[in-house]
Amino acid sequence: MNLILRTMPSDDVAPALEKTALNDELSRGKYLVTVGACGECHSPSTPSGPIAGKEFAGGMEFTFPNGAVLRSANITPDKDTGTGKWTEDAFVQRFKMYQDPALTLPRLKAVGFLGYRTIVLVYLPSVRAFSGIFS
Repeated sequence: MNLILRTMPSDDVAPALEKTALNDELSRGKYLVTVGACGECHSPSTPSGPIAGKEFAGGMEFTFPNGAVLRSANITPDKDTGTGKWTEDAFVQRFKMYQDPALTLPRLKAVGFLGYRTIVLVYLPSVRAFSGIFS
């Protein structure tokens, strides 16, 4: 009976939430990096799972039928091997360089890069806040 009463139509409007868990850049960045599964491609792993301490260090290999190999980039904030020396503009330009479909490598299409590119560009401050991807 309680279920029926709670689901009956009414003129009452539910109060808006003043603040959600995604209102701050850090929380939104963590959420986006998690649901975007960035670590799935940008973290090395073994058959038993991800290698601890190597999150977002890149190096995961994707072999294509023609024998070509694509290795994921290191997107840690490390200044020597990752994106730590990159400016925000350099990071954005890296994603934008593939906006023209004629310039996009077929192998990038195969790994879903293009769909994630848009999300990262729109929410770059949030992703940066969580991951520290560049200085």
